[in-house]
Amino acid sequence: ILLLKKHRKAMKSAKEYAAFLLSRRDYPQGELKEKLIKKGYDPEEVESLLREFLARGWLDDRRFGEAWVRSRMPEGKSRNALLAGLLRKGLVPDLARDILQEVWSRQEEEAALRRQIEKYRRSARPPERSKMISRLMGRGFPQGIIIKLLDEDAD
Repeated sequence: ILLLKKHRKAMKSAKEYAAFLLSRRDYPQGELKEKLIKKGYDPEEVESLLREFLARGWLDDRRFGEAWVRSRMPEGKSRNALLAGLLRKGLVPDLARDILQEVWSRQEEEAALRRQIEKYRRSARPPERSKMISRLMGRGFPQGIIIKLLDEDAD
């Protein structure tokens, strides 16, 4: 216990460490909480700190989620893949779905799907239609949209 107390004195305060992390990049509340607790800070102190940071606007899961989704849109990820990513980052499901509803339209999904289809077609050995459909569904794209776009391209 004495070693832990000595070590804790050498550590920055939870507030200093959290501010340092947030100065480097945005974090969702759950991820920041996890980092602070893993670092050895008292969970009650962390909860209090998170409430303060939320009140000051330094921590905002919606802002984080919107930026995170927009930064991944050029990668050609499906809506489902983006939702899974937001949930892994610790956002609550309702908020993650709201963010996607606002940021990710049907046009973006179709554009992402078109990029994936083109990527498959440019490969050295493009997969046959049924395998392409399976792979795209595995990436989280809806079957109906996949078939619609493949049929449009075939015409």
